[in-house]
Amino acid sequence: MINLENSRFLRQPGPLLSGVEISNFEQEFGHLPSNYSAFLRRENGGVGQSSDAQMDGFLFYGIGSGSSSLEDEWREIGVSGPTKILPVGESLNTERLFVERQSGEVWLDGESERVSLEEFLSKNFDRIGVVKSLVGMIANECIDELERMILSGEIDESSVLEKGMSLPQFAAFLGKERVLKLLHEHGFGLSGAMHSALIGPGVSRPLIALLIDCGVGLDGVDAQGRMLCDLSSAWHDDVRMLAAERSGLK
Repeated sequence: MINLENSRFLRQPGPLLSGVEISNFEQEFGHLPSNYSAFLRRENGGVGQSSDAQMDGFLFYGIGSGSSSLEDEWREIGVSGPTKILPVGESLNTERLFVERQSGEVWLDGESERVSLEEFLSKNFDRIGVVKSLVGMIANECIDELERMILSGEIDESSVLEKGMSLPQFAAFLGKERVLKLLHEHGFGLSGAMHSALIGPGVSRPLIALLIDCGVGLDGVDAQGRMLCDLSSAWHDDVRMLAAERSGLK
């Protein structure tokens, strides 16, 4: 296991990218392979986590990710439209990962075998910045991408974010009703979501009503033994009134 505390690989992935930002990037550096473009939209770089100690800590460059971003690396070596071989990451031993512009196949520096990006990722990495990506996806309500990840099995009800918060709890905390609806429709449990909603910055009457309609009651207590109805009274009048109206019904 690589100690990332003092390593050059201790970097955040870049910000979530839109299709416009990808297009702007391609205007400077040329067309990207579709599989690599999709990877940037989903992850945008970050540190890979692997059960293989030799691969753990592998850095994938991201667009707009600060020091040694993808654009900085490519400008330094003069990548342009005609460039066929594109460096997209590197290991602690400075072995670079390349992607071939036309085929989208990847290989490590010094190795002759070329595989698809998807095969390389699935073979070598358990996750690549997925926690931070999920935080951004929920905050920005990236419904289509979240649903894709649910259907592909990349995330499920057991998935947790930093500090152990479940996906529904985090969505409720931020008041992201569309994300909550999606998670509920795909069978995610909403345990703890009401408490997260009541203490979060996104609390509102529609949010609380949605949770109640999904079967989450206001008659329980949180981990500190506080009644949820009491918590609701500390917020807006409309939330307090809804809590009073519904607390005996669910």
